[in-house]
Amino acid sequence: MAEPTKLKHKNRDAWLETRKTGIGASDICQITGVTPWGGPMRVFLEKMGMADVEESDAMYWGTKHEPTVAAEFAQRTGFKLEPNGLSIWQHGDHPWALATPDFFVKGSSVPVEIKTTRMAKGWGLAEDEVPEFVRAQVTWQMGILGEPMCHVAVLIAGSDYRQYIVEFDKELWDFLLEEGLRFWKAHLDPEGEQSLPPADADETTTKYLSARYATVERESHVASDEVELAAYALAQTRADEKEIKTARTATENYLKQEMADAGALVARDGTVLVTWNETKGRTKIDWKAAYEEMTAFLTYNHDDDALLRQVATILEVHTTEGPGGRRFLLKATPKDEGDDAS
Repeated sequence: MAEPTKLKHKNRDAWLETRKTGIGASDICQITGVTPWGGPMRVFLEKMGMADVEESDAMYWGTKHEPTVAAEFAQRTGFKLEPNGLSIWQHGDHPWALATPDFFVKGSSVPVEIKTTRMAKGWGLAEDEVPEFVRAQVTWQMGILGEPMCHVAVLIAGSDYRQYIVEFDKELWDFLLEEGLRFWKAHLDPEGEQSLPPADADETTTKYLSARYATVERESHVASDEVELAAYALAQTRADEKEIKTARTATENYLKQEMADAGALVARDGTVLVTWNETKGRTKIDWKAAYEEMTAFLTYNHDDDALLRQVATILEVHTTEGPGGRRFLLKATPKDEGDDAS
């Protein structure tokens, strides 16, 4: 393969514009569905400038803590790190394939990916046991950079630091490249049709469709066989949801009956399965009535001390304490197939 091209940028705005011209590591994860966040439609809408690239709280704090995690990685490994900064790397043969690694091991082109997360799911104890979407991300970057390995450092829940070495997986790279090329040609290539991808479950898709088709312009639309099947499938899904909700309520009530006046249900090994503890009553103020009474008082009284005393009295009169109750919380998690249920 030809050497990758390094594209430098003077500011973040220019960097963001270049990112719209290709498919990056986080994009390929959305396109292939290996990440629980986003989807193909979001990638399309953001690249076409039809949806804003919104920074979530998790993204904000991930960026905020990135230098700290990188410093810990450098201290533990002895490697010196070089930030990638506002550079974007283009694949030598596929200019639409882009990579923006966080850091490089200084003096090399070995990428270092920095992550922060609240949950340890997918982050194992083996040297290369990272979540599926992280493996896809770093494989994409390695494939573009032509590197055989990538370091990954993660901080879990603010105190659990782990680091990994992920080796290049050619089979995974070939799959990602094929899917990326298919998506590029069908939806993003400026020389192609740039057609809208099929709708998915992402929130961005919901917002786009609601805004795009905000008014009714036609009386009806004749469904194709495929669309008609989808409508019946939705009807079945909603029926299943109702059945599941009924089954859930029945099971919860069965457990409550079994627990009776106990605050927790525990397994024989001591594992807490369910809690059903008391909660305080909810305080409620009738603000409308309080406002009307205070307004009437102010009409004839202007003494500040008297006003403060009267406000306290009025609020007390119109404050009610709701009855307490018990809050039912499921602590158990689904058992994997093959687990001993005894």
